[in-house]
Amino acid sequence: MEGGTGRSPDIEMKEIQSVAIVGLGAIGSTVVPYLSKALKRENLKIIAGGARADRLRKNGIVINGKHYDLNVVSPEEKTPSDLIILSVKNHALPQAIEDMKNQVGENTLILSLMNGISSEADLAEAYGEEKVIYGLTMVNAKYKDGVASFEDNGKGIRFGEQHNQLSDLTPRVAAVKALFDAAEMTYDIPEDMIRELWMKFLINVSANTVSGVLRARHEVFQKLEAPNEARMCVMREVVELSKAMGTGLTDADAENLRYIHKGYDPNGQGSLLQDILAGRPTENDMFCGTVMRLGAQYGVPTPVNTFLYALIKSIDDARAAGIQ
Repeated sequence: MEGGTGRSPDIEMKEIQSVAIVGLGAIGSTVVPYLSKALKRENLKIIAGGARADRLRKNGIVINGKHYDLNVVSPEEKTPSDLIILSVKNHALPQAIEDMKNQVGENTLILSLMNGISSEADLAEAYGEEKVIYGLTMVNAKYKDGVASFEDNGKGIRFGEQHNQLSDLTPRVAAVKALFDAAEMTYDIPEDMIRELWMKFLINVSANTVSGVLRARHEVFQKLEAPNEARMCVMREVVELSKAMGTGLTDADAENLRYIHKGYDPNGQGSLLQDILAGRPTENDMFCGTVMRLGAQYGVPTPVNTFLYALIKSIDDARAAGIQ
């Protein structure tokens, strides 16, 4: 994310006719209703193994009140797909990289919708830069016990090379665009994809961490000023880090995002808070941990993120030790 041409090496591209999803949770569920319209059932695969695969085969998934019967394939099944969409939690990425290997063929593309700013680099290291497309989603979603819900907020998926020109898309970005058009998905291809990733990172690091520590629904940020000022303290550090790395964030971006919760469902919760309440490991290392590591590397002080990291790690460690 710190340099390069922004255009990955081209590979031979054809129409995308098969898609595999790794991580059918809240985010993964948001693409299923659309892709189900554009692809045959056998060409929309859910990669899963063990008891989870058995449950998905037996029960399918309910998304926005509609039941979907799923084509579940095991990690051992070697049936390469044209496109893999990755939507796992950060701590599950190493296993996901292993689980997807039999779905990766010579011309397979990989699109990550994960939080954070590093999954693309990890995927490129495993499978080659020419296979990886940058991506993120701005859709808010919930998932619990096989039932998912989301609202098409008109923001959808953002994807592309590091840098894009709509008049001159690379063949691989054009192929994904054609699939999304056929599926009637909401999407955007930004000129500066790295800045877009950092903008979402700015939101996630501040909103997820503060809401997690406060156990706060979106309503808290809509009605009180102090939680928003706490988020600003987090965002200022991320912006300074972005300036040092040249990834495009400005002071104005933080100010513009101060009241990001204004249009959210008052009863909604950030993903890190959902993880805490459900007793799952959080993505603390990917949020505050990333800021701390990059801050040390680029000489940017990160005391606020360091403090939040310690608080959230305390929650994670207590859960793991069975003392909370």
